[in-house]
Amino acid sequence: MTTYLAKATLQSFTDSILKEAESSSGTWSLATYSQIKEKVLSFDSCESQFFFDTILERLIDTNTETHVRYKLSQLCCIIHSMNVPSIEEYFKSSQQTILKISEIQSDNKKPLYIASNKLLKSIYEDPVKRRFSIQPTSISLMRKNVTAISSKTPEPFAPK
Repeated sequence: MTTYLAKATLQSFTDSILKEAESSSGTWSLATYSQIKEKVLSFDSCESQFFFDTILERLIDTNTETHVRYKLSQLCCIIHSMNVPSIEEYFKSSQQTILKISEIQSDNKKPLYIASNKLLKSIYEDPVKRRFSIQPTSISLMRKNVTAISSKTPEPFAPK
């Protein structure tokens, strides 16, 4: 059972994360990322639920600014990549809610809004699909004028 002090500490941590999300910086600071990682790795299932329910409430809120929505979506992906069992359990149980959030106002064409939707959906993609991006060879083959791709890496020095 979580004590009053632990609840207050968790609430304070969650509030500080939401405040950081509202800052004008485009991503999370290294100090905040380190703080998140340290705290999240120690979450039990109740703490995970409280923390992420608060994040999801902010994502659902249609008055949430686009850059805040993007940073919170980014945060969900960062934490998901940590593979913490209690958090994975939360993401599995909240899949329908998170996928609905990624569809809210899908007619919104702002680039950050589209990117935040893709980040939320990526939580449930096959890990192999997330790991690989399109290769330069494929990109060059899509161009009209196909040219050979040469390596910029010099050949190793061969002794005579």
